[in-house]
Amino acid sequence: MEILEDGAMTSYPSRVVIEEQGLRDGLQSEETVLPTAKKIRIIDALVDAGVRRIQVTSFVNPKLIPQMADAEALCAGLKAQPGVIFSALVLNARGLERAADAGLGHVSASISASDTHSRKNANVSLVEARRQFADMAKIGKAHGLAVSGGLQCVFGCRFEGAIDSEAVFDLVKEQLDQGVDEIVLADTTGMANPYSIQEICAQVIALAETTPV
Repeated sequence: MEILEDGAMTSYPSRVVIEEQGLRDGLQSEETVLPTAKKIRIIDALVDAGVRRIQVTSFVNPKLIPQMADAEALCAGLKAQPGVIFSALVLNARGLERAADAGLGHVSASISASDTHSRKNANVSLVEARRQFADMAKIGKAHGLAVSGGLQCVFGCRFEGAIDSEAVFDLVKEQLDQGVDEIVLADTTGMANPYSIQEICAQVIALAETTPV
């Protein structure tokens, strides 16, 4: 992939990674709590269909999201598959510790690039979210986990509107410096367009390439 002076990419990647998140993002919105055994059958079917990355659950407060209350039991029922990554969403240090204790090798953690969205979605300021993320990254590495970092509202926020790209790059650089294995840039509110995606992704790729391993 070539990056032009204006930050645009001349071509798309030759390979993409698809991560199935229905077991977490989909089921947590449903009123019906799916039995653990049925979730495992869905995961097995996804693996049989060729899906190689599956976010199977989230380690969150079961009183707030009862659909994810069986996180430990679900992980205990997973069958190790060559080349398949099972991951879970974690929102704080406690959730990360639970994921590690459950035997997962991969966790996903993200914060919002918008202070207003962070306060409304996670009930913490962006400053506090950054501090919590640093703790999670440190704990994850101490447990030998692969940590997928990430940012929400990268391409816009329904509360604040446009997000300063330089602020996004600062957050990306911070997470890279904390040793994350990858970074997910989320179009949380559906405000991205092809140009903004190419412009921001090109800069993030450049930052990742210059970060010491």
